[in-house]
Amino acid sequence: MASQAENVVYEEGYVTSRGLQLFTCVWKPANQEPKALIFFCHGYGMECSITMDSTARRLVEAGYAMYGMDYEGHGKSAGLQGYVESFDNVVDDVSDHYTSICEKKENRKKLRFLMGESMGGAMALQVHRKKPEYWDGAVLVAPMCKVMGRIVISCCCHVFVYYFFVVFLYFLYVSLCSVMFFLAVFGVCVGFFLRSQLFLYGPPLNSDHHLLSFMAY
Repeated sequence: MASQAENVVYEEGYVTSRGLQLFTCVWKPANQEPKALIFFCHGYGMECSITMDSTARRLVEAGYAMYGMDYEGHGKSAGLQGYVESFDNVVDDVSDHYTSICEKKENRKKLRFLMGESMGGAMALQVHRKKPEYWDGAVLVAPMCKVMGRIVISCCCHVFVYYFFVVFLYFLYVSLCSVMFFLAVFGVCVGFFLRSQLFLYGPPLNSDHHLLSFMAY
């Protein structure tokens, strides 16, 4: 699908990788050759075509072409939403697609830059590491390059406490339900017992009669 607004040409498409249909898009100048190519790597749970549209159009107005790709399980690409089985596989998907664009005849002499945001920063770095001499530079926006150990420990502690209380409340609920069920059954049994006693001996006429009935029983 292609559309043109003002001086921006926007195109969408799909590529197949590992049997998955992966969504791709590009913003490029309508009436001139781009002076450089920018390849965007989005963050976790994000996508390219909507969230980066305004940024891409501004870059096109400045004379650049911007390419995007939704990872496996993200945006309009195939796969379980939000699930990435192998980060290395996704890096290969991105690297192969962006490299294929750069290798087109009309793009071989153009400058090429990677741009990554959040987890996309880590993605851009990994793509760059595969071919360090291939790329002319990278722009990292709030990149998720490393998670500090104390943050991991803190998160683990919070998760442990949360699930501990969830399990505790669950067993407390089950225990209370069991006690209430036992009391209900006990009450029914007592009720049937008293009813049977009244059926056999009848209601007590007075305290002496009640005592004699009890002793006889």
